[in-house]
Amino acid sequence: MGGEHDQDDEVAASKTVSDSVPSILRLVALGFVVIGFVGAVSSDASPIAADSAFSLLFYAGIGCAVVSIYLGVYGAGRA
Repeated sequence: MGGEHDQDDEVAASKTVSDSVPSILRLVALGFVVIGFVGAVSSDASPIAADSAFSLLFYAGIGCAVVSIYLGVYGAGRA
């Protein structure tokens, strides 16, 4: 009986971690996009052209947002 309970706890813990990853990525994406955009504009660089580190940070934020959306949809489909 104890073995079944341990497996249920492991499944619940893995679901909790996999449910929190999209939320964490959303926060990271928001931070990257804001810092990248503000930094690029304040340094007279274009946030769209990859000519500064801030532009690359902006693109990393967009990438995190896309991955967050994908993981959110994938997680909703599994439940």
